[in-house]
Amino acid sequence: MFAVVMLVWGLGSAAQPAIIPFVTVPFGSMGGFLLVGGVCLLLLPLLRWLVPPREVEEKRPSLLTAPNRLLAIIAMLALLVFEIGQGGIYVFIEQIGLRSQLSEHQIGVTLTGTGLAGLVGAAAAAALGTRFGRRGPIILGLTLNVVAAAILATSEDPITYIAANWLWSVAYTFAVPYTMGAMAALDGLGRWVVASDAIWTLGDGLGPGIAGSLVERGGYEHLAGLGLVTGLICMVLMLAVLRRMEAAGIGGAPGEAATT
Repeated sequence: MFAVVMLVWGLGSAAQPAIIPFVTVPFGSMGGFLLVGGVCLLLLPLLRWLVPPREVEEKRPSLLTAPNRLLAIIAMLALLVFEIGQGGIYVFIEQIGLRSQLSEHQIGVTLTGTGLAGLVGAAAAAALGTRFGRRGPIILGLTLNVVAAAILATSEDPITYIAANWLWSVAYTFAVPYTMGAMAALDGLGRWVVASDAIWTLGDGLGPGIAGSLVERGGYEHLAGLGLVTGLICMVLMLAVLRRMEAAGIGGAPGEAATT
């Protein structure tokens, strides 16, 4: 399900560069805000088809009563560190493109392709599911992601920039559904998933400031190091969590559908 959500998200991301100019060119930033508000209003009626809340014994379920707390905290720390690196690199994506000898228009076209490339990763995760467990796919996705991030951050030519951008996106949208699926498996009510999304956003907020300081002090080589180090830390922490989950029989064994 998370992979399907990433697939739809990727379609929306790819469509943004084509749609946004129609409102921002004639109306400026206000047009962009109105577009966001309009889309939200159009989607509000769809909320009636959401799955109703599950009946539970707890009168007021909260994170304080959610199970597997230690594993969830370690996993959220992994996601926080990972997204600091991802957000830090993404904030410099245009500057890296200009350094790679692309025009602003070419960078925009490349980023449209980045959104479309992400569909490949999400579709692969949706098709593969958990038939091989979560550890293998997460190792594969994070490894490709950190390699692509390091190459992207130090890119100085168009081909490298485009190829690294697209591989980075594919690996990201492949690995993320597995990490979020693991968080869902830790609590059937989805409390850790909600908390993880908040942690994810925090990482996006911290990333640009940290990346900016690194680039100012050591250039884009330090930015590449940020993506590499944060990705490896995330991998080590997530693998430790997944091993404990498998040992405790949480979330289904490899080859079986995950239970939540």
